[in-house]
Amino acid sequence: SNSKIAGYISMIGFYNLPLDYLEQFPKKIESISKADILKAWNERIHPDKLLTVMVGQPQSK
Repeated sequence: SNSKIAGYISMIGFYNLPLDYLEQFPKKIESISKADILKAWNERIHPDKLLTVMVGQPQSK
């Protein structure tokens, strides 16, 4: 739709992306391997630093 196209153009301008961004993006995604994903995960996610947050009242028994 026109609004989606305008949104993409705005994003390209706002983030200073190359004009061929929409054409190149799928190719870049397809080039990512499982090893790339695992490497990024291991560099950024540290399970020993994760927290579990529970919200709400505990259920009474």
